[in-house]
Amino acid sequence: MNKKIKMIGIAAAFMGTALGIALFQPQMIKTNNAQEPPPEGVAGGEKIQPVSVTPARKMAFTDLLKTQGNLISSNYADVPAKIDGTLEAVFVEEGTRVQANETRLFKTESLKLEKNLEIRRYDHSVAHYGLLVKKAALEQVEADLDKAKTDYDRYKSLQANGTVSSDALEQQESRYRQLLASRKFTQAQIDLAAEQVSQAQTSLEIAQKDLRDAIALAPLSGVVSRRYQEPGEMGGPKSPVIRIEDASTIEVSALIPARYHAQVRPGQTRAVVTVYGRELVRLPVQYKSPTIDSKLRSFEIKCRLDNREGRLAPGAMADIQVIIESREGLGVPQTALVTRKGRQAVFTTDSGEARLVFVETGLETDGWVEVSGQGLGPETPVVTSGQASLDAGMKIRIIKEAD
Repeated sequence: MNKKIKMIGIAAAFMGTALGIALFQPQMIKTNNAQEPPPEGVAGGEKIQPVSVTPARKMAFTDLLKTQGNLISSNYADVPAKIDGTLEAVFVEEGTRVQANETRLFKTESLKLEKNLEIRRYDHSVAHYGLLVKKAALEQVEADLDKAKTDYDRYKSLQANGTVSSDALEQQESRYRQLLASRKFTQAQIDLAAEQVSQAQTSLEIAQKDLRDAIALAPLSGVVSRRYQEPGEMGGPKSPVIRIEDASTIEVSALIPARYHAQVRPGQTRAVVTVYGRELVRLPVQYKSPTIDSKLRSFEIKCRLDNREGRLAPGAMADIQVIIESREGLGVPQTALVTRKGRQAVFTTDSGEARLVFVETGLETDGWVEVSGQGLGPETPVVTSGQASLDAGMKIRIIKEAD
């Protein structure tokens, strides 16, 4: 009996111990859970999004139109022969530097012109001597007229005294009147001879000019860039023989789309010109075509470059950036922009939470976009990394802040 009671007591004690352990274990688990830190990116069961931010800033924005153009000489001349004829000689080569009104360029066949000049000189001499003959004849007529007038006056006195007959007086009067008419005729011949001398002088001057024109002189100072014709070929006013370019001043010519015609203002609009990787200063647009090409739907602009040092060569290609518009504005990095509800927006921070700001965008320069939005200003931090999965009100943690 005692042995049975003893076994029951041991079993009861064992069960009590097990029950105590079971009752105590949940208490231990609960205590351990309260002491462990939450997983990374979670606060009180709420996700925390790591982001990078960049301050918005005031900056200059430009609307650039990129195109290509050509370098051309501002001053050039295609020089033709002034008269028709065979080219007798060409005195310059491509690359020859010439001086205006001094350097001989080429010569047109001159034998015919020399002969023509001789003929015109002869004609002028004949006309001149013909005038002298007429003047001498006038002197003779004047002398005869003076004698006839004296005789006529004397016969009138004698006839009044009855010394001579009326018939004799009439003969003297007739002779006097004939000499008056002869004087008029001779004077008219002198006037005609004078006109013939003038015509001969004009023809002589033309012949002299034609002979001078047989040798063409450079119309401007510069360099011979083209030699179109060679000796033995036919020259004439419609066929240029030599091209001269003054490369001290270069123009950049380019075609740009018609829609920019109203926005380009000569003297105000500027362009950045790059030639073979060398960027030149910002140049004002000097010329804008007043019309738009109906086929190409474009118009020409020109900028002028000082090339007195000769570093640029006509015919080279240039990269051109026309500054259509330039202004100051608030900018954010292009990467900060997101689309929400079909609109452009950026995220900013507000007490550790993401705040969504809808924005209006403008010009873009060097990866920055002009924006305007409520609450945005210079130095406002905008999220530039991690924003793709952000929503307004989400908890954020800044892991990197750009300068």
